[in-house]
Amino acid sequence: MPSLGLKLPQVSALRRRRGVSGPVVPDLPIWRAARAAVTAGERNARILCIGDSTTAGHGAYAAGMGDNNKAGAWPTQLAALINARGGTASWSSIIGNNNASDTRLYDNQVTFPSGQGWNFSTAAGVAGSTLGGYHTTASVHSPPSKYNFAPINACDTFEVYNPKAGGNARAWILSVNDGADLATVSNMQTPSPPGAFEKYTLTTAMGANVLNIRAQNTETTYLAGIIAYNSAVREISVLNAGWSGAKASDLNNGSGYAYGPVNAISVYDPDLVIINIGINDANQASPTATATFISHVQAVIAAAKAAGTDVVLMAPTPIGSSYAANLNTLSAAILALGATNSLPVIDLRARFIDYATANGAGWMRDTLHPNVSGYAQIATAVADLIYN
Repeated sequence: MPSLGLKLPQVSALRRRRGVSGPVVPDLPIWRAARAAVTAGERNARILCIGDSTTAGHGAYAAGMGDNNKAGAWPTQLAALINARGGTASWSSIIGNNNASDTRLYDNQVTFPSGQGWNFSTAAGVAGSTLGGYHTTASVHSPPSKYNFAPINACDTFEVYNPKAGGNARAWILSVNDGADLATVSNMQTPSPPGAFEKYTLTTAMGANVLNIRAQNTETTYLAGIIAYNSAVREISVLNAGWSGAKASDLNNGSGYAYGPVNAISVYDPDLVIINIGINDANQASPTATATFISHVQAVIAAAKAAGTDVVLMAPTPIGSSYAANLNTLSAAILALGATNSLPVIDLRARFIDYATANGAGWMRDTLHPNVSGYAQIATAVADLIYN
C-alpha cells in the first residue's frame, strides 16, 4: 500500500503501474491524497491561496485592510468550514504582509511597537515582493524591538520563512513568550540575487504560545512568513497569500529571486494551490492585455505544478465599476486556462451573478470587494469543491 502522502511524481508513477490513463488534475489526486494523509495521521496538508485583495480579505468587516479583516477573509472562513465539516484546519499563519499598510490592524495575531524599525518593503528584489505581497523588515532601531505573532490556536511548532541575501551580518533571534533566546536564524547569503529562501522550524512546549522575533543588529533583516501548528494533531493549514492591489504580473515578478512569488510556492510545500486574480488587471481604462494576463497566470500554474501540487483557478467576483466588461474578458481567459491545463475552475459569477445581484444580497463592501458575507460565499464555493 503506497503512502497516503503522495506528491505529483509518486501519483504519476502509481497511475502508470496501474495502467490508468487520462488527465489527473480534475480529480485533484494530490489534494485527495493529502486529505487522506491527514485523516490517517501521517502528516499535515496545506492549501496555498494566491490572489489579490479579494483573497487577502479587504473589506471583510470594514473598508480597507484594517479592522482585523484577515479574520473574515475567505481562506479563514474556508478553514472554519473544513472544521465544521468534520476536518481539522487552521489559518494560524502569515504569508507576506498581504500589502496591508499596518499588519497589526489587518491581522490581530501580529503586534510590535510603533516607530522601532519595523517596515514593509515595496521595492523589487529581496526588499520587495514575495508570496502574499512584501517582506516585513527590521532595521535601524537599536536595541531592536520584538515582532510578536500570537496564533489563534495553541501550538508547539513555528516555521519561520526568511530570504537570505547580502553579505552583512544579519539574523533573526527567536524566542517564545518573551523568554530566553532559543535560536538565531541567519539572513546572510552571497551572492544576492538570487539568494535563497529557507525555513527554520522552532519547537517549544505546547500551549498558547507567542513567537517573538527581533533583529540581531541594525542591518536590514527580512521576514517572509510564519506558520504555526500543534505537531500532535494533523491539520489542514490554510495559508492566505492574498496581495492587496496585485495584478497577474506581480505574481509572476521576481523569478530571478529564490523568494519571488513563483519560486516561493515550492518552499511552502502546498498540496493545493488556489489562484484568484484578475480584478486589478481589469479595473482600469487600459486593462492588461488578455494574452499578457494568460502568460502571467500560466507561469504561476506552471510553478505550482512543478512544486508537486494540484491547482484550482477562480474566475473572480463581479465588480460594479465601469470596467466590468474587462473582467468578463479576463474571466473567460481563466476558463480557457482551466481547459488548457485540465484544471478545475470555480466561476464565482455563477454564485454572485453580477455586482447588482450580489450587492442586493448584502455580499459586497464596495464595487470591487465582498464583505464578510460575500467572502463566506467564496469559502463555501471552495469547500464544496475540495471538502464535501
